[in-house]
Amino acid sequence: MRFARKFTPSERRNITILSFALFIVTFVTLNLYMGAVGKIFHALNVAGMPLHIMLKYPDNPYTQQFLDGLQKFTFILLTSLIAMLLPLSIMYKMEDRWNDGVNERLASLLRDLADSVSAGISISHALIMTAKGQGYDVLNKPLQKLAVRVSWGVPFTEAIKDFARDLGTTLSKRLEGIIIEAYRCGGNVEEIFSTAAEHISRLWELKKTRLAEVRPFALTIYIAFVVFLIITLIFSKILFPILGELGAYVTLGFGEGAGFVTSAVLTEAEVRFANIILFHAVILEGLVGGLVIGKTLRGRVASGCLHSLIMLVAGVIFYILMFIVTIRIMW
Repeated sequence: MRFARKFTPSERRNITILSFALFIVTFVTLNLYMGAVGKIFHALNVAGMPLHIMLKYPDNPYTQQFLDGLQKFTFILLTSLIAMLLPLSIMYKMEDRWNDGVNERLASLLRDLADSVSAGISISHALIMTAKGQGYDVLNKPLQKLAVRVSWGVPFTEAIKDFARDLGTTLSKRLEGIIIEAYRCGGNVEEIFSTAAEHISRLWELKKTRLAEVRPFALTIYIAFVVFLIITLIFSKILFPILGELGAYVTLGFGEGAGFVTSAVLTEAEVRFANIILFHAVILEGLVGGLVIGKTLRGRVASGCLHSLIMLVAGVIFYILMFIVTIRIMW
């Protein structure tokens, strides 16, 4: 299986550190180039008024400076998260493919070993012959290592422990326990391998059945994300502009000199601020939704990094639609 690999704990730690370093470097570099954080704090400090009051004055230069900085900060945050998730997504996707490849071929390996042993071949020779076959994809290298260790006289139980450790899957750990206990108690090696193969095969079938059953829930999260994007776009391009144009009557004066003027329900600055806050919700929805998919499908949150990356990349397109491309809905 191509692009499948089992990473060591040190490699996993180094890639995780690299991912967070990418986030920091991307965030700092883009912020130095765009000056987003500086604009936000400078506008808030110099304006001398609370944020909700400042947004009532869209023509105030500090209001525009604050909104420009906040919009750029949003883009920087989105880009930094994508940079961080990219190496993590590749690593965990390769590990998931490795686990699937191991679990799928483990039972057939055990059956072939059982057939070789039943023909009167010793376990060490059976392992060597099976390893030479090179027909087990991701199991080829660990199997060759196991055959070499057994041929050098390493105790069978120790070699099996190393083999299961190299594979690193849940099913391989169960296989280790079954074979070692049966081997220590004595008995027919052929029966041990045959029984273990049947057990592993059933567990793998159950795991595939579970994966097929929960896959619609993952699709539901994707659909919910798309619906959320559409609703947010409707708010941004239809509802908020209407509220910005809709007038509310405000009374001026008392008695006979009283009059009315109209004031927008939402100012232009408030509309823009609301759009930015909504897009922050889009980022949060994509990030958390992807991790939930990973937990649902694979049983671990880290496997959802790829799904989070996909949603955040879709968020880049959505960012362009919200803040760069002008879309005007005519009624």
